[in-house]
Amino acid sequence: MTTVLHWNKFSHHNPAFWIWSALYFAAPVLVFSAWLANRRYADPVRRDDDLLPPAIRGVAGLVGVLALAQGAAMFGSPSTFLDLWPWTLTPLSCRTLAAVSCLGGAGAWAWCDARWSTLRRMLEVELIMVGSILLAAFRARDELNSGKPLAWPLLTGFCLLFVASIVAWSAQPGSRVRR
Repeated sequence: MTTVLHWNKFSHHNPAFWIWSALYFAAPVLVFSAWLANRRYADPVRRDDDLLPPAIRGVAGLVGVLALAQGAAMFGSPSTFLDLWPWTLTPLSCRTLAAVSCLGGAGAWAWCDARWSTLRRMLEVELIMVGSILLAAFRARDELNSGKPLAWPLLTGFCLLFVASIVAWSAQPGSRVRR
């Protein structure tokens, strides 16, 4: 949707844009089709499945809903965030960040499926994404405007999310970190 809303910003004569556009428009259909096809092979919850502790399940679901809400707000009203965000944003970059934030909405699925196997891959991806965000924030710290209203809440939130994800990862059955 971001590409369509900002269509005039792209170089339409570039073959890379054509490839990107083809992937961009095909991906949602292909991903949804794959999800639909794979549902019939999904394992039902069994008695011997390792289940998420209620606290981890609750926090994962809440973080998912908050990430989705933040992404929706950023996508729907990017101009609101231009003056709040600690780094320079444009409406296009704000909507791109909104899409990344919405990925965290997958955590809300923990409320629907309490198995560790459901959350495990999401935690791995989250650790890589949040770790990369924190690394990028450190690398571009000179570009950070600490006077912006969201500067410290965002940095604190990402640090807490990273630590909480490590704690959740170490709490899973079979974890080498778990004692």
